[in-house]
Amino acid sequence: MSDSNQTLRDRVWNDVLITVSKQGSFKMGDLGFSESQRHTVRRVLKAMEEQDWLHRENNRMKTWHPGDTAKEYVKFSERVRLEMQLEEMESES
Repeated sequence: MSDSNQTLRDRVWNDVLITVSKQGSFKMGDLGFSESQRHTVRRVLKAMEEQDWLHRENNRMKTWHPGDTAKEYVKFSERVRLEMQLEEMESES
């Protein structure tokens, strides 16, 4: 799909999945959308959270992490995969 055919919502989904695959956790400001686009960005992030693509420690946290759906379907960078494995090991101990 070319950029000219993408809605803002499409671009947010795409950018979030790329960001998650490359760096794992992120904050909304890391995505690079303008202030006027932030309302849509927040709606997309919440929709992705509801569908378990993303999660936060609680609703007030600003850091987003890969959810179970992302962990199943997204190809993560080696660094992100190792960090997620370490987090899982630490939470089990």
